[in-house]
Amino acid sequence: MIDETHDLSRRSFVEDANESCCEYPVQNLPLGIFSTRENSERRPGVAIGSRVFDLKRASELDLLPSSIRKEVFGGPSLNALFSLGRPALGELRFKLADLLDERESGNTVKRREEQLLH
Repeated sequence: MIDETHDLSRRSFVEDANESCCEYPVQNLPLGIFSTRENSERRPGVAIGSRVFDLKRASELDLLPSSIRKEVFGGPSLNALFSLGRPALGELRFKLADLLDERESGNTVKRREEQLLH
């Protein structure tokens, strides 16, 4: 479903997410599993530009919808999250779009960028 999270005028504070050739702008926030060289733990994340937003860490910081149990972001798969259904995924998408937006709502993430963006 197309909604305001897909608004083409929307921009992210993650600069390369705003480039015309970017596969993962703020309008396209694909869920996936990732790990880093520093932390090999596999955990859920969202691609934004050339970076990954750490859903587990965001949940620990109470940045995600309180209606979604933190446990769904703690494992190495998306199964628990997807089992919540479309309404929960839609609520998560709206929250992520706001958190990653360049407007003031994105400032929470920008201040904690080193903790949340890999």
